[in-house]
Amino acid sequence: MTDTPDESRRPSAVQEGEQAREEARVARARVESLITDCARGMAELEKSLLGHEARRSAVNDSRVAVKNGVCELAQCLRGLGAPPERALTIVKEIAENAMRGVEAAPRFVQAVEARELRADVVRWTITAYFGSSARTKPAPQ
Repeated sequence: MTDTPDESRRPSAVQEGEQAREEARVARARVESLITDCARGMAELEKSLLGHEARRSAVNDSRVAVKNGVCELAQCLRGLGAPPERALTIVKEIAENAMRGVEAAPRFVQAVEARELRADVVRWTITAYFGSSARTKPAPQ
């Protein structure tokens, strides 16, 4: 039996799994970087009241990027078959690692913003993991 041209170009289950793991690795690195950038923006916001509106806007834009990255990672982890509690643990670890250096000298506003960001990261992860647009595991072939 010969493969039709379309079947011979379809990736194998192993290739799909490797691709899904690579997508999750890239998403994980992106989320860590986005959270670090957002936390730095929050720290900068606290350091200077000059340009407050511009900095606030930049922080808000950064939070949107973090949300998108967290949602992408949660969906990748779900697609890889990670249970929800594992996905949440992974994202929380990323957030803690990303924010560790930024919180060296926390101030009140920065501490509140950091707590809010952590809470949002958890909420975004859960929403994306269980959301209707979440990826499902590839069908066995």
